[in-house]
Amino acid sequence: MKNLIKHTFWDISSLYKNFIHWNFSKIIIFTISILLWVISVIPLLIFYFIFSGFSFTDVTVLVTSIALTGQILTWLLANFVYLLAVLFFMIWFLYSYIYLINLNKSYIDWKNITYKSYLKFDYKTFCKYFRLALLLLVILVVPVILFVLITGIIIWLLGWVDAVTNIVLAWPTNIFSILSLIFFLLSVFLVIYLLYRFIFSFFLLTEKWNNEIWVIWLLKKSFSITKWFKKLFNLLLLLCLGLLSLTPFYLVWLLVSLEKADLDNYISYNNLEEWMKAQVLHWNSYYYNSLVIKYDNTELIDLKSRQENYDLYVSIYSIFKFIFMYWIFTMILTSFYTRIITKK
Repeated sequence: MKNLIKHTFWDISSLYKNFIHWNFSKIIIFTISILLWVISVIPLLIFYFIFSGFSFTDVTVLVTSIALTGQILTWLLANFVYLLAVLFFMIWFLYSYIYLINLNKSYIDWKNITYKSYLKFDYKTFCKYFRLALLLLVILVVPVILFVLITGIIIWLLGWVDAVTNIVLAWPTNIFSILSLIFFLLSVFLVIYLLYRFIFSFFLLTEKWNNEIWVIWLLKKSFSITKWFKKLFNLLLLLCLGLLSLTPFYLVWLLVSLEKADLDNYISYNNLEEWMKAQVLHWNSYYYNSLVIKYDNTELIDLKSRQENYDLYVSIYSIFKFIFMYWIFTMILTSFYTRIITKK
């Protein structure tokens, strides 16, 4: 275990030994992901704007057979386009990790790194990645569906929604709440465990021989090489150590973000009309009264100046995080895959 921790932090240090190349690569990978996402979304936006060019009356005529007004259909289409845009963003953003895994493996092996070696887009690899991501999503959704079904069965056995509501209101500690919590925690554990067992299929996808392998085999191989809880324990320990080393930075960011949120909320509250302030206080009196006590003796111009400073601090931290901390946990996973999973 001592050697594993030593090698992992040695691999992390390789990122900083290649500091300029690492950050330049992150910018390139992030930019490529955004560009590919924009290219994917453009046809959707063109279709949406062409469709929106019709008047609601014309659209209604087109869809009278399904009894939808043009306004409702346009709203549904807008939300559908939005969901597809989010889906495409997730697809391309997660695909950027394939580039990053290749880059990290090059740092670990101390290879002569060229941008062509890890930034090359391979259509077959992307298709496999897409199928792999869909299969993994289906696998991870199963525990969620089971939780919903079990919860539904418990509600039905207890007498449906009204009866359960009465039980919860009458006894805060009741059988429904206890069973729901137990099954929820089991579902979360199962999702995390399945994610661990299958996540390394994406690392296997980066191997040179992957073009000859079926996607199902990658999942089976990942499930096979991650057996035994000792490996899971080692990985969780490494992730906890990595998180612990970054905790001071996250705490500073959290404190600044909370203070900024309070200040933003108070300034917004202070700009409201009196009748709206009364409604806000009725909705959340404790929080906003505490903000009034905290900031009421400070001039508004000073508060706005402080707000600008907090905005600057958050921007500086975001840049700092991207330069020094972004994707470190990917290196921890890559190191674990390289030194434990593949036994290098």
